[in-house]
Amino acid sequence: MKYKDFEYEIIDQEVRIIKYLGTNTKVFVPVSIDGYDVTVIGEQAFYGKYSLDFLFLPHTLKRIERLAFSHTGISLLYIPESGTTIEAEAFSYNQLLKKVFMAENVKSIDPTAFIACPQLDGYYIDENNPYYTSIDGILFSKDLTSLIKYPDGKQDSTYIVPDTITKIENNAFAFCSYLKNIELPQHLERIGSWAFVKCYMEEIVIPDSVKYMGEGVFYNCKQLKKVTLSKNLSHIQPNTFAMCIKLKNITIPKSVAILDCLAFIYCNSDLTIKVYKNCQLENKEALDLNFKIIKTN
Repeated sequence: MKYKDFEYEIIDQEVRIIKYLGTNTKVFVPVSIDGYDVTVIGEQAFYGKYSLDFLFLPHTLKRIERLAFSHTGISLLYIPESGTTIEAEAFSYNQLLKKVFMAENVKSIDPTAFIACPQLDGYYIDENNPYYTSIDGILFSKDLTSLIKYPDGKQDSTYIVPDTITKIENNAFAFCSYLKNIELPQHLERIGSWAFVKCYMEEIVIPDSVKYMGEGVFYNCKQLKKVTLSKNLSHIQPNTFAMCIKLKNITIPKSVAILDCLAFIYCNSDLTIKVYKNCQLENKEALDLNFKIIKTN
């Protein structure tokens, strides 16, 4: 079905926008169509609308689906009070997006919702929101135990993660090209997958409190030269240091029982990895990539 420049469908007496067909620079998403509230912006509904620079979302909106506004030209975003859910990559790869404002009822933000927005310097959350908060434009869980997303375009070169943080979420620092130094807290327990993708720090220390790191944590960190790993890790997963081309030496702690050799694909061929004899090597075919593994007692 079609209403003006919108293709839509009606599900359970609510409207889901399927596709925006127009080319306007300013778009006001309607509150209702055919007497039914517009509650969902569907997957890829506005994808690739680079001319779109102003977006007004209706007060009836509940959910924004994956990639809905990816690759557009919007610069400011306000999620209304009715909005509760922002799915994966919903606003990703928006080159001009600078600030995001969210009302009090947003309760689910996918870690990749705003990934690769190079000018985004701040998330701002209504103080009455029971799920999220922001400090200096950085997005946290309300209880300040999880760091959810550091803005890609925030121009500080150094950041000290608050002592209350026990978890760095998936993609939390991904594409943060200005950051050169990141200091992690001593009570940190978990670092999610792809947490530091394409960051530019040269050195990082993972505190011994960390027991888990996900896949691809330092993927494509091309300036990374030195890493001190937690002595309580049990597993190094695939892609953890992939494409870290300046990394020349790394020691895998004795606590690590399993090392996936795919953790170091596309690294420098001069890379030397020291492991303890008790460490099990997975995907040994990756050893053909010429980096050296030295086992020690």
